[in-house]
Parts: sequence; C-alpha cells; structure tokens
Amino acid sequence: MSYTTPVRLLPQGSTQEIAPSGTLLVSSGGSIQIASGGAFSNAGAQGIVSGGQIAVASGGSITVASGGSIQNSGAEHVLSGGQIAIASGGSITVASGGSIQQAGVTNLASAGKLTVASGGSIVTAAGGSIQHAGALHVTGLETIASGGSISVSSGGSIQIAAGGILHTAGTINLGGTAGRWAFGTVALTSGVGTFPTGLARVAAVNGGAIGADIGNGTFTGVQIDLSLSAAGSVIFRALSGSLAFTANGTATWVAMGW
Repeated sequence: MSYTTPVRLLPQGSTQEIAPSGTLLVSSGGSIQIASGGAFSNAGAQGIVSGGQIAVASGGSITVASGGSIQNSGAEHVLSGGQIAIASGGSITVASGGSIQQAGVTNLASAGKLTVASGGSIVTAAGGSIQHAGALHVTGLETIASGGSISVSSGGSIQIAAGGILHTAGTINLGGTAGRWAFGTVALTSGVGTFPTGLARVAAVNGGAIGADIGNGTFTGVQIDLSLSAAGSVIFRALSGSLAFTANGTATWVAMGW
C-alpha cells in the first residue's frame, strides 16, 4: 500500500492498522505524525528509512503488539506526554543512522525488546523515561540527559555490548531503587579474576583488555560470569578471540547495580 499525496489525514475516531505480515514503509522525506489523542497500533512490520520520520505528540501513542516491529534507520521523536508501548513479543530496532529522541515515555513489557544497533542512538531528554520489564540491548549509543530516566523492573535487563555506550546525566532506577555505578581494574591470574564491585548487587557489567594487554599476544576480551552478582562480585575469564586465554593480564570493568 502506498500514498502519493504528501499528507493523509485519518478522520477523528478512525483507525489505521497494520495487520500481521503487513508493512508500512516511511521513505526518506516522509513522515508519520501522531497528534494528541491519536494512536498507532502495529502488529505487522514498519520500516523507517533514513530521512523518514515518526513524530509522536503529547497525548499520542505508538503501540507495538506481539509479533509487530519497527525497524528504524530514520528519526523518531516522542514529545513530552507522548508514548511508545512495546508489548511482549514486540520490538523496536534502531539501526545505524537511526535515532529516537524522546521527552515522553517508552514502556517495554516483559519479553518486549528495544535494540540500539551500532551507529543508532536513543536520547532520553529531561522529563522523558524508558520503563521496561523487557530487554534493552545497546550496541550503539544510549544517552540519558539530566532529568531523564530509565527504570528497570524485576526481570528486565540492560545489556551493553562491546562498543556500546550508555551515557547518563539522569537517573537509572533498578526495581524501584536508584541505580549506582562502579568501575575499576582487575588483575587476571592465569586468565581468571574475581572481584568485588562495592555494589550490594550487580545488575549489569562490561569490561575488556586495556593498554598493553591489547595486541601483544595477550587477551582481546573477557567472558563475564555473573554467578556471584547477587553478592556484588563478578568473575572475568580472559579470551583471545573466541578461545580461553590462560596467562596473566589486566582488565577494566564498569558495573551497574545498587
């Protein structure tokens, strides 16, 4: 289905639906604007090409139902009072070059998924928030501005892959408790190091080789073992490529918890 007119208005009270296996494509220069009181419900597939845009105004909403998805390499703006809801089984992926700029609210249900690919970004402005009981995967850039927030419910997670960045001047709430950050280095003996983070409980951690430990025949990354996370500790096992590395080395780490 395609429209050649620059604007298509839906009458008040009407519904625009993308059924399962249906597709709505927003090409470069195109846009979807959801005004106050408007709603967009997607159980099919929606693609936003670079240069395309979705704007959700205050009082407007996007709901991604189970089996539905939004693949975004364009721009998505959620204004204060606007909302994106990702139901269990639904997903939004922010591809390279794509972005979500939000001062509204994004809700992820358990098993809902929001993925920020390398080169993609989400910016949560003051007053904006991500409330999630699902999974937030960051391989690109997630920025929480002062006054913005991410809340992680029980069973929810934030996963920061190698090369991913979570930058915050706002607040991360974990299970209703304000989150804390910790960072440092750990010596690996025969490729293994167990270290306390100083946190009562670890929710997420990232780490890797530093300085002279990179490129000198030593290790290139770490396997993270969170089996001691409930006690605030983490185990690193060094890797050389995909193989275990059994010599000594030093790794950096950054952990989030409470």
